Amino acid sequence: MMDKPKETRVKKTSNEALREIELRQSLILKSVPMAVYAVNVNGESGAIYISENIKIVTGFEAERFMTDKEFWQLGIHPEDRDKVLNTVNLDSSKTNFEIEYSWKCSHDKYHWFLDRAVLINDKNGKAREIVGTWLDITERKKAEDALKQSNAELSKKSRYEKIINSVTRSVHKSIKLQQVFDNAVNALSTNVECADAIEIYVLEKNYAVLKSHSGITENYIRLVKVLQNSENHTWMVLNFGEPLYIKDSD
Repeated sequence: MMDKPKETRVKKTSNEALREIELRQSLILKSVPMAVYAVNVNGESGAIYISENIKIVTGFEAERFMTDKEFWQLGIHPEDRDKVLNTVNLDSSKTNFEIEYSWKCSHDKYHWFLDRAVLINDKNGKAREIVGTWLDITERKKAEDALKQSNAELSKKSRYEKIINSVTRSVHKSIKLQQVFDNAVNALSTNVECADAIEIYVLEKNYAVLKSHSGITENYIRLVKVLQNSENHTWMVLNFGEPLYIKDSD
């Protein structure tokens, strides 16, 4: 009889510790754009569990995911849907997955999510459910896209500088004007990707006269040897035999 108060105190302490752990977990979940979920392996129903902060993450109540088995699937971006549905099917041969995809949140706004899950077996070793986390990585994706764009701009700038330097070095190899033109064409042919044809024109009064070229036929040369000048425009000569005038641009 004397041990019961002690036993009661131990249970109370354990319960308090458990509540503290649950509180910490709840605070952690609320501090990050992530939800925890569980679904049946057979997929015959909606989610059997999803954390309440799913509303913070997606704008939708947890009930939507639990009562409508197609709700999550229909929200997947059409370009990602087949890839995602093929990935999330777990069985004895594949017990976990990790995939990034776009999903339509409230107000018809797509967000990027990192979906990680594992297969949980029952005590008999039979697949029971899939438990996973759903993390909003939209800001990370935006940062990655911005970095890619920045790198592309730097690469473009570097490529232009390389072309200019190459042409500059080539024209300095000779004091003969025609050889300077020919060296410039060779430098451009070497450094400009996907250049099928290159022409250099010199303005003479109201006309542009072809001085050097590569990748064009004799018949075509006769058509474009002299072009009428269009002030403040750059000539882009296309391979169908007529000049197209475009505005100067970077």
